[in-house]
Amino acid sequence: PGTDPSPTLLWTIVSGGTGTFSDDSITNPTFTPDDPGAYVLRFSVDPDDGAAVTDDAAFTSEAIDPSAVDAGGPYNGPVGSTTAISGTFTPGTDPTPTVLWSIDSGGTGDFADPTALNTTFDPNQIGTYTLRLTITPGGGLGDAVFDTATFNSQAVAPSNVEAGGPYAGGVGSPIQLAGSYTPGSDPAPVLLWTIVSGGTGTFSDDSITNPTFTPDGVGAYVLRFSVDPDDGPAVTDDANLSAGAVQ
Repeated sequence: PGTDPSPTLLWTIVSGGTGTFSDDSITNPTFTPDDPGAYVLRFSVDPDDGAAVTDDAAFTSEAIDPSAVDAGGPYNGPVGSTTAISGTFTPGTDPTPTVLWSIDSGGTGDFADPTALNTTFDPNQIGTYTLRLTITPGGGLGDAVFDTATFNSQAVAPSNVEAGGPYAGGVGSPIQLAGSYTPGSDPAPVLLWTIVSGGTGTFSDDSITNPTFTPDGVGAYVLRFSVDPDDGPAVTDDANLSAGAVQ
């Protein structure tokens, strides 16, 4: 102090943006900047018996990056179907940064909404994917931060495999068979009809859904319809067939 023992004190912002002093009339307040970047702050001491004396200070405000970015997982889901995925993060300076899901590796696939934290993913191939969640602040308010998650895309087995029957017919005469199935992730699995028990006979075509079967002898047969995808084990169903003597 000079001759005035209690001059008026004042902190002000000279340049750099807006902000708030905890108390702009004391010696040692705190300052909370509203924007990242370079500020110049001025401290003024104004006695009632003379001119004010000032000094300026440089202040650098740094943006805070998003933190705790977590892509979740590992996830497991069937190929060709949607599976829920969910990410989390803690905002930094930008309270509403841009969210983006992308595929790092593993094949192709589709996100229901790649800009939503909680969305779904539909893989096009079987295998292991790496998915990336990136959080990007806008307006230079920090750097992008990302995390990755593993997604295991699994094969879907054929379902509703039916050999039909029971069937009946005469020895030496073709009997119509009626197999059916719902494809899984392999749209064109290998089909095969075989004789499990009962004797010998002939399929008109053992690699189609609905062939005919001609038994060679009288008695009870068990026929097997097999659906064998290239991405998983075969699924089978058996049918009974009764072959009678021809009168």
